[in-house]
Amino acid sequence: MKIIFTTGDTNGIGIEVLVKALVKSEMQELLQEHELTFCGNAETLKEYIVKAKLAATFKNGDFSIGDVFFSI
Repeated sequence: MKIIFTTGDTNGIGIEVLVKALVKSEMQELLQEHELTFCGNAETLKEYIVKAKLAATFKNGDFSIGDVFFSI
């Protein structure tokens, strides 16, 4: 299944909630089985990931947190 995440209001809490949910082990297991796309500003997403101190890898417009991979 393809899941698309959007930022909503960039001044809101949507990105923060998404980033914090991604570190939960239950979410990691659930999301591994799906094709994930993040629709929004990649730099804003990177900023939130850095602030949350997550170990994320960014490469060629995609990123991963743990075993979960996203297209941007």
